[in-house]
Amino acid sequence: MLIGHDSTDTTRIGTPYLIEQLRSHGVRIPIPEECLRELLTSAVTATRLTRRKGEACESCLHRQLDARARFIALWISSDERFEGTAWRELVLIALKICSTAFRTALATPTRVAQVT
Repeated sequence: MLIGHDSTDTTRIGTPYLIEQLRSHGVRIPIPEECLRELLTSAVTATRLTRRKGEACESCLHRQLDARARFIALWISSDERFEGTAWRELVLIALKICSTAFRTALATPTRVAQVT
């Protein structure tokens, strides 16, 4: 598989895998397509930098996508602070995801319990 920012194969294979991993890690909020693309691009970049000798590109990409899915799951389910430059890219993406989910929740009509 060719790994590139514009690669149709990478998007075709990577996006469904990322969505599957997000679900398997318990992420139930909607993830905007823009954020999925950013997570995929981040994983592709990391794949280029971390691929082990003899490791298939697809295997390394899956490893990187799973790491991002685990990060998003941890981000939305904990109060843990992620500080420092190592986390910056993923934190910015996670903030977009949470911001979108919050706006969606606010736009959804909710029932208010009647107090009698």
